[in-house]
Amino acid sequence: MTTPIVFTFRTKLDPITYYGQDEVDHVNIRVPKPAENHIDRASMRRDKEWTSFSNSSMLFGCVSRALGLAGVGKALRLDRLPESVTVDTSGFLAVVTVQIPSYRA
Repeated sequence: MTTPIVFTFRTKLDPITYYGQDEVDHVNIRVPKPAENHIDRASMRRDKEWTSFSNSSMLFGCVSRALGLAGVGKALRLDRLPESVTVDTSGFLAVVTVQIPSYRA
């Protein structure tokens, strides 16, 4: 079994309230498009399944597809996170880490 690839980003939490409510209904996390600073390419080069994509122009498309397969869309709800997602809300910006599993599994 290979180690999962880590997709990490920082974002501001977006509390959602509906019209006429004073309380926060839920908190959204906006997921950015994969970019250079979100992916650890060194770990991708060590992984036998991702090494061919680590310097490829198809890398971000492959990561986007893998994120979709992991249950990560354009936004996440803080109370309904997939198993592969962890969120650290201790700082000003939340640090979101997604463990991207093997795409051949």
